[in-house]
Amino acid sequence: MTRIHWIAVLFLSFLDGFAAEARHCLEVRGVIDVGSSNTKIRVAKVDVCLQKIDSVVFQAQEKVGYASDLGAQKAAGKPEAFSDSIQATGFSATERLLQAARKVEPKIKFIGIATSAFRQASNGRLVLDAFARKTGIAFTILAQELEGRLGFIGGMQASIKKDMKQTLVWDIGGGSQQFTWMDEEGRLATAKLEDAASDRMRTILLREVKKIEDPTVKTPNPIGVGNLPRALKGAEELVAGVVLPSERIQEVIGVGGVLSASVPRMTGKPDALMAADVSNAIKTHSNHSDDEINASFSAPDPYVETSVSNLILVSGAMKKLGFASIRVSTFGTTEGALVYPELWR
Repeated sequence: MTRIHWIAVLFLSFLDGFAAEARHCLEVRGVIDVGSSNTKIRVAKVDVCLQKIDSVVFQAQEKVGYASDLGAQKAAGKPEAFSDSIQATGFSATERLLQAARKVEPKIKFIGIATSAFRQASNGRLVLDAFARKTGIAFTILAQELEGRLGFIGGMQASIKKDMKQTLVWDIGGGSQQFTWMDEEGRLATAKLEDAASDRMRTILLREVKKIEDPTVKTPNPIGVGNLPRALKGAEELVAGVVLPSERIQEVIGVGGVLSASVPRMTGKPDALMAADVSNAIKTHSNHSDDEINASFSAPDPYVETSVSNLILVSGAMKKLGFASIRVSTFGTTEGALVYPELWR
């Protein structure tokens, strides 16, 4: 089966109403996704006959600042390697998530995936090998092209287009961005930006816009309305080299923590984001501190320091790339990994 045929079968299968239990096709799978800003776990019953998620059994995440840790090492003139402290924090988070998942479903087939920060860290592979020895779970550092493909597989579940060639999936995480689409021959293509996502935007605001050199300062909030023009220009510059098949893209789907959680929370728009929604949220919160931002919501945000910088990142990119709106998907790379056959061989 060609790649295009496999992808078509995968997405059409999400609409299939047959009972998987009757075919004895269900397998309980779990993915530990060690991202640049958090570690999350997804456990699902997967129909391995149709390669689709039948139902999500458990999901949770914890904040682990791998990308921020690398930035701190670099700022201190040290090699870009994970510190002992972040390694301990990361493994503790992974253990807690695994224990919580196994309380819900004791028999789970697990894999681990890691993304941008682990591609950049000189000891990224060594850290994951240590995690593997302690947990018994194999961890794969995803090439950025594969990360984009998995985001496409997950994100397309929110699509309303019959022709997949009309849809682009935009994935923003803590450390990288991917723009993935299907070309005229039915192959997936990805425009990749490494070290040009949420954590990089926060650093631009701190170091280049606000001129704060103190490494102990982690939040750029309040941004200050007077700093917005320079901040938005910095966001546009991050995506300046991205070339997309804009003439046939009719739908943009947003995945990853920035587009599926942070920006929808700040705009109050959980399903679709208009450019004006993002701009209005920036105006509302540009002069707010972390505490003032959190006071606007019913529960505090553990990622509040990037809540406004994420809005700026998305607003500048939407303007530069000509995106009028974004359809939000809560399924992304992690869910794509749950059904991607090559990761389960």
